[in-house]
Amino acid sequence: MGTFIVAGHAIKHFLNSGFFILLPSLKIGLNLSNTEIGLMSSARSLGGGLANLPAGFVGDRYQRGAPIILGSSIFSVGLMYFVIGSVNNLWVVILAAVCISIGITFYHPAAISTLSKTFPDRKGFAISIHGTGGSIGEALGPLLTGALLAYVIWTTAFNSFGIIGMLSGIFLGLLLWNSDIPIANVTTFKNYIVSAYPLVINPKMLSVLVVVALYGSNQITVMTFFPIYLQSELNYSPSSMSFFVFASQIAGILSQPLMGLISDKYGRWHVLLPAFLILGITSFFLGFVGDGFPLLLIVIVMGLVLFPIMAILIASAIDIVGSDVQATVVSIVFGTSVLISASSPYVSGLIADEFGLGATFQFAGILSIIATLLIGIKWKNYNSA
Repeated sequence: MGTFIVAGHAIKHFLNSGFFILLPSLKIGLNLSNTEIGLMSSARSLGGGLANLPAGFVGDRYQRGAPIILGSSIFSVGLMYFVIGSVNNLWVVILAAVCISIGITFYHPAAISTLSKTFPDRKGFAISIHGTGGSIGEALGPLLTGALLAYVIWTTAFNSFGIIGMLSGIFLGLLLWNSDIPIANVTTFKNYIVSAYPLVINPKMLSVLVVVALYGSNQITVMTFFPIYLQSELNYSPSSMSFFVFASQIAGILSQPLMGLISDKYGRWHVLLPAFLILGITSFFLGFVGDGFPLLLIVIVMGLVLFPIMAILIASAIDIVGSDVQATVVSIVFGTSVLISASSPYVSGLIADEFGLGATFQFAGILSIIATLLIGIKWKNYNSA
C-alpha cells in the first residue's frame, strides 16, 4: 500500500512540475505578461488553499475511501491538463489551473494520514519517503517535458500529460482497492470543525503555520518564475531549462529521507533552522549568479532543502496533535501554505514587470530569512517542534 501511495505521489508531482516547465511556452502562446502569469499562479494557489478544508474532512471521515480519493485526485489533474491543451482562452486556462490545484490538494491529506498511522513511530521518515516520491516526480517531470517540447507544441504537451494523468488515476485506484487502511474517529463535518478549531489556536501550531506560509510564498514564487527567468532572461532552451529544475529535484531526493531521520532523532528545530537559512540565501542570490555552473550549483544547494522542508513542517504539526485528525492537520498545513501565499505570485509578477525577474527571487529570499528568524527565536524551546 505504502509503495503505491508513494508512486501516486510521484505521478502527481510529475504532472505538477510539468505545468511550471510549460508556463514559458504558455506565456508566449497566449501572449501573457508576467503579471497575468502571476495572477494565474495566485488563482491556482487560492483554489488549492480553499479546497484544503473539505479535503481534510474527506481524508479523515472517509479513510476507507482513500483508493477512490487518491485515484480521482490524479485523474482530475490529468483531465484539466487536457482541457488546457484544448482551449485558447486565458480565463478558461486559469479555471483549469485552479481545478488542477484542487485535484492535487485532495491527494495529500488522505495519503499522508494513512502513512503516518501505518508508521506511528517513524512518521517523520515515512512522510519524508512520501516526499521523496514527490521529488522523483518533480525531477522526471521537467526532463520529459523539456524533451517533449523539442518535438511538439505546448498544446500537444498539455494533452499528452492529460492522458497520462487520467490513465494513472484509474490504475492507482484499482491497485489500492483492497488495501487494509486504518480508520480515524471523525464522523461528521461538525466534529471535523470541532477537532480543527483547537489546532489553529494552539500557539505552537500558529507558529508552525506562520513558517509554513512564509515557506509556501517562497516556493510558489521560485517555481513560477524560475523557468521563465531561464528561458526569457538567460535564453535557455526548454530542454536546457528543464535540466536545472531536474538537478534541484535530484538533490532533494537524496536529502529528504536523511533530513526526516535526523528530525525524528534530534528534533525538527535542528533541521529546519539551517534548512530555511540555506533556502533564504540561495533564493536571494538566484538572480545574481548569472548562468552556467554557478547557477547550477546554487540550484542544487537550494534543491537540497526546498522540498524536504515541507515534510518536516508537516511532521512538526502532527507532533502537536493526537492521532485521530492527522488528515485534518495535513489539510491545515497545506491550506495555510497555499492560501496565505496565494498573493505572492501576483505580487512577484508586478515586481518582475517593474524591476525584472531577478527581483522576484530577492523577494522570495527575504521571506525565507524571516522564517529563519522566527524558527530561531520561537521554536528552540518547543519539545515537539
